Amino acid sequence: MALDREEVAALVLEMLPPFIIVPLADDIAFSSAFGVSLTRVATIAGVDVERDELLASVRLAMSAPGTEIEFLDTEGGAHTVVADPGDPLKLRAKIGDWKGELDGYFGLHPAPDVRVRGFEAACFAAGLLSDQLQEWRDLLAQRQLSAEEVQSLAQTLRETPEALALRFSSSSGRKSFAPNFLVPEAAVYFERLIGGGEAADLEAFAETVVAPRVAELLKWRRPEGARRALLVGGHWLLLHESALNQLPDDELAELLGWARDAGDPISKVAAVEIALSRVSASPSFVPLIDALARQIAGLAPGDESGILQLTSAAFILTEAELSRTRSLSRWPPFRRRAASLAHAAFLAQTLPSMIEIKSFCRQVFDQAGEGFYLQNLLDLRVEPRWYPENISPQSIKDELIGRLYNAAGRLGGNLPEDLRGIFFDPDVPEGVAANFRVPQCLEAGPLEGALRTAPQIEDGELLKILDESLDAEGFEPRTLAALINIQSMYRLSKDRFERVVELIRRKGYRFETVRDEGERDSVIMGLARVAASGRSPELANSVRLMCRARRDEKTGSVQAHHELLIALTAAAAHEEADSWAEFIGNWAWELAYGLDDKHQGAAYLRTLDHALQIEPLLRVKCSGARAAAAAYLAAEGALFEA
Repeated sequence: MALDREEVAALVLEMLPPFIIVPLADDIAFSSAFGVSLTRVATIAGVDVERDELLASVRLAMSAPGTEIEFLDTEGGAHTVVADPGDPLKLRAKIGDWKGELDGYFGLHPAPDVRVRGFEAACFAAGLLSDQLQEWRDLLAQRQLSAEEVQSLAQTLRETPEALALRFSSSSGRKSFAPNFLVPEAAVYFERLIGGGEAADLEAFAETVVAPRVAELLKWRRPEGARRALLVGGHWLLLHESALNQLPDDELAELLGWARDAGDPISKVAAVEIALSRVSASPSFVPLIDALARQIAGLAPGDESGILQLTSAAFILTEAELSRTRSLSRWPPFRRRAASLAHAAFLAQTLPSMIEIKSFCRQVFDQAGEGFYLQNLLDLRVEPRWYPENISPQSIKDELIGRLYNAAGRLGGNLPEDLRGIFFDPDVPEGVAANFRVPQCLEAGPLEGALRTAPQIEDGELLKILDESLDAEGFEPRTLAALINIQSMYRLSKDRFERVVELIRRKGYRFETVRDEGERDSVIMGLARVAASGRSPELANSVRLMCRARRDEKTGSVQAHHELLIALTAAAAHEEADSWAEFIGNWAWELAYGLDDKHQGAAYLRTLDHALQIEPLLRVKCSGARAAAAAYLAAEGALFEA
């Protein structure tokens, strides 16, 4: 006897795990195609109610305002809901001992104009314009929503910063928060945070994605929309040509005052950059700019309960979650990081009253640090000039100080005299210049990882040191420092890379002058970064040979998982995906076959597996390395440590 479609679907659903069944139950296309519906339960005030039973009662209540409508919970207990005669969208419920209002059921009202009015109010509360969800608006004007549509629209309206802030405020008594509560999984949340649409580079992103989003925010509500727009200020270009820079003076002054009193560090700097571009014509901004600049200069990176620590942890957590869920995997790294910075700024504004910052940050670093670090090492193939270490609290301050210094410098002689001291006088201890560190404040920021953002160096003291050392065939620590610092800010010419590679070869891939093991690690990782940012496969191979030479010299076990991180860094010298993956696979295989300590082997396999989980491109090329490491651990009886 043949089964019909509905019976087949029901049998299949019985075999599926809950994490697959639940999305299918909410999928309108699936339930329509197969005629399958699942009983969904809503929990209100600790009482379980069948969703369809509740929605049917709400429909009746809206059709007869003032009349109490009874409904039953899953245990047979009776409860009531009534619509306010003065406002039929206002639903009051009595569920057990709880009395309160039920929100979000406007789509069930019988009158089209009331449904649309409720929809517009819900969009406004969520930080959206109703025309951003025009299809839903049109549907509500035509008919009442089904149960699945009510659920789907409610989920759509949840994916905004405003809705997330509301959930945070209602959860302030909680002692801990799951990562997926703090960082939404849905890509649409981040599109509403920084803008939707396609953009291949930073300039196009600012013009075609961020600018329209800022315009929407300002159309939505002022001054709140302007405050939300500052979250996107992860780079000075992003807001420079936006409508935020066209605010009337009084509104911009209000925004500066808010940034001074309540803004996170990224929002403060973005506000200053906008105000500086207009201060010549609006000198009334001077005191506010001065106050904000002093606040940034006075930030303490070493304060474990400070705002820089929280911003760093929030960025790491967001990046790790986005890496785990792959929600934004189709975006280039700079755009994903722009979203992560914006969300980190949002968390830095909203979390301090909810958490103990020091313990929260420690937990994030322990649990999310590896995912963040590996994701951003793997990003180097596409954007090789920014490294995950550069999100430390000190690095964030360096980035912000550099942006302030550059923003003032762009004005040249038009910078008001009253601001010259705070920005350019190194003898003002609470000023920008006194906190300006070279090269740290000149290095690429999180959104500047692409090669073309770096100018080629032509002269300077660092280049002179490097050339003198190369000519003398010496490779002293100051030579290495010059090489690494130059490449962190500029691009070296190809002939200098060739001379560096040749010198390393002549030295037998060893540094006689660098004896401290920790210093050697720093030097080798530094050279790996130079190879990556300079797109020099020859130097990358030299780094691999240096690591091999160090392994041959060293007594004791190989720190294979540390060397794997060097391999992932140096591999970015290969921009083409296949050669990049092959370089990593060959080096990983070499490390796997050299394992001689089960604890180090377990750490190596965990790190390798995590990298393969993040980047599927590596799975084929690294399969041999993974098999070898697993076989070694199995032989040692330590496979389950990995």
